[in-house]
Amino acid sequence: MHSFDANGIHGLFQVTLSVHAQTTCSKCKGPIKKITIAGRGTYYCPHCQKRRY
Repeated sequence: MHSFDANGIHGLFQVTLSVHAQTTCSKCKGPIKKITIAGRGTYYCPHCQKRRY
């Protein structure tokens, strides 16, 4: 991921990502899954991520 600068705003949101491109969850040490939603990759921990209905 790359940072961006637009109108004086610095895009540093990616430094807070804890799951993106990881193989194991930092909380439960379980495997991270990657799925595609609307053509974009999404990473999540199936154990820690709360399911929405």
